[in-house]
Amino acid sequence: MKKFYLLLMCFGFCSMSFADTSGSTNGHEWVDLGLPSGTLWATCNVGAFAPEEWGDYFAWGEKIGYGEGYGNLKTTFDWSSYKYCNGSRTSITKYCENDYYGFNGFTDNKTELDVEDDIAAANWGGDWRMPSVDQCRELYDSKYTSISSTSLNGVNGRLVTSKSNGNSIFLPAAGYRDGSGVYYTNWGYYWSRSLYPNDSSDAYGLNFDSGFRAVYSNGRYYGRTIRPVCIKKKTNDEDGIESVHADEESFVYDLQGRKMSKELSRGIYIVRGKKIVK
Repeated sequence: MKKFYLLLMCFGFCSMSFADTSGSTNGHEWVDLGLPSGTLWATCNVGAFAPEEWGDYFAWGEKIGYGEGYGNLKTTFDWSSYKYCNGSRTSITKYCENDYYGFNGFTDNKTELDVEDDIAAANWGGDWRMPSVDQCRELYDSKYTSISSTSLNGVNGRLVTSKSNGNSIFLPAAGYRDGSGVYYTNWGYYWSRSLYPNDSSDAYGLNFDSGFRAVYSNGRYYGRTIRPVCIKKKTNDEDGIESVHADEESFVYDLQGRKMSKELSRGIYIVRGKKIVK
């Protein structure tokens, strides 16, 4: 199905045709940017109903957020209200690699959110997940995309455009929530599902402002927006699984979207958006 989205930009109108490289999963629309991993990026944030809407804000790994979709249930974002600590950044109770940050030396060596703690999976269901740090880096990689400042229906943000197929997504600048306020709403702060390895009180996310963009870490208690992803799936007529050989340049993911090492045990994996059987 061919779909068209019109972006109102500073100097006129830009038409984006997603043609056969767009669709929906579990009632939520995605765009194929032609990325090597096969990652499909959602057109909207969690809690939003249009690409330019900010959506809802969540602390990392929490499923109760601030926003219209959640009735403003969480109104304060700080360490004292964060679910996975006992009141401070050095009392982490889940997702901790470094005992300095763990409560009474706690560690569990979890580096990515469990599915039950992933708000994209919990809220949207199906194959939707929060992006991994590798998927965020891939989105920002200048080999695959170009990024420009623009506005959509009066909302500032970034247009991320594929260099391989010309498809685009719009990321609104929604700022972040700290305490009971929202700050820097001309900038964007989006959570990934990946823990920052050097500081277990931080997690990775997509950041941007007027002249800067990076995959960067921030304190887990901050309220940030979520742009979900899913993985492209292809099947054949025999068993629903398409076997391919992975080359050294490919990302390899398990069926939960986690990046794997090249030393794989027997199972089913995703490479370049295709399922492979080892």
